[in-house]
Amino acid sequence: SAGLAFGQSVEKEKETLVVREITVNEGVGTGNPSELKRVLGTLKGELKTSLQKKFNILSRDLKAKNEEIAVSGDVETKAAKYILVTTVTGFTDGSATNPGEAGIAFTRTIKLFGTAEILKLNLETFANTPFSASVHKGKMEIAGIAHDENFGDELVEQAPKEAANQIATSVFYSISPPKVTDVTKGVVTIDWGEGFIAKGDKLEVFALKMKENADPVEISVGFVEINRVNPKNSKGVI
Repeated sequence: SAGLAFGQSVEKEKETLVVREITVNEGVGTGNPSELKRVLGTLKGELKTSLQKKFNILSRDLKAKNEEIAVSGDVETKAAKYILVTTVTGFTDGSATNPGEAGIAFTRTIKLFGTAEILKLNLETFANTPFSASVHKGKMEIAGIAHDENFGDELVEQAPKEAANQIATSVFYSISPPKVTDVTKGVVTIDWGEGFIAKGDKLEVFALKMKENADPVEISVGFVEINRVNPKNSKGVI
């Protein structure tokens, strides 16, 4: 369940987003350096592909001092409003065996987690969201048959793809959340289409309530379940 605003959608050019190189906390993946390298490569590629649906991407490894210079003197970077900082805080690639009468049950599990922080150009935090991807595969092996050393290799691709989707979705909702553009006889039209929303998604709708001598506040006005997804918009029922 996620929130969306009740208002008007205006077709506009893509915003520019600075995407810093993915950082990895010290000690993460020391037992599986080659697998972690593959995971990071996939995560970087998938994240860029997903974010390009809504943003023009500037891929920069901007360190703290350089960011201050970029804000004041880099014309291209100044076109952006936000910087995405992705940090991997954990990675595990583990296997387990469980002997039984029918054979040996073998499982492989890969977990990848961390944080996706969105900064304003003055380096203030705009949003901070954790991500966590866990994928696994299992099979039965008959005693006496050599174990497949490459078993579950596809998980190395699946885990970062899932993480990239989580990060991209959180960025979309934080910077450019979906809006309700029309309500007709209980059918709600939302300005997000294919690739951003899925049939069956349940969304909470918020509207701004004006308050005298105070800033407006968001209030929940109901829930919508998506039942049709079009290229540029979606339909849902209240």
